[in-house]
Amino acid sequence: MYSDGSIAEVWFKESCRKLGLLDVLPSIQLVKKVLNKYLDSKVKIAMPYMEDENDVSECLDLVFKTNCLLIIENVDGETLRVAVDVTVNLKKAEAKLAEVNSFSFRQWVVI
Repeated sequence: MYSDGSIAEVWFKESCRKLGLLDVLPSIQLVKKVLNKYLDSKVKIAMPYMEDENDVSECLDLVFKTNCLLIIENVDGETLRVAVDVTVNLKKAEAKLAEVNSFSFRQWVVI
């Protein structure tokens, strides 16, 4: 059974897919390389909650706080990769925003 949050995630991702905005997911090897180098402590915290540590989507969700990657174009015509997290819970949204805005979280290289 879906929670309200997962229904919103599925709706958002499907809408983006239909619009051609979804980016391809990076390889699990690249994700693990970045995680191990820059976010090792977050990986250790997330590991007990992961059903499949080789699932790129699950790694992005639990460690990077990302439900999907989008490819968009800015007003200057530059292509950008944007990570998106969808939630219907205001407190969770505020906590996730604070986490991704923290200095320690932003020290890794964008993949």
